[in-house]
Amino acid sequence: METKDPLEAAAEALADEGYENVTEEFDLSAVDVLTRWVAATAMEKVRGRKYTDAEIQAARTLADLL
Repeated sequence: METKDPLEAAAEALADEGYENVTEEFDLSAVDVLTRWVAATAMEKVRGRKYTDAEIQAARTLADLL
């Protein structure tokens, strides 16, 4: 299912990794590095914008990437 909402895209990607009830306050330190990148990549695809590695690493929650 395609979506235009970056948060929804991240939530779907994280659900595929076993994380449910994801909100914008989802704590990215609770996931491994690969899962963090999966969520960020899902958001990038919807937004049409690439995050730098530093932005992804610095993000504490999904809201930091919105």
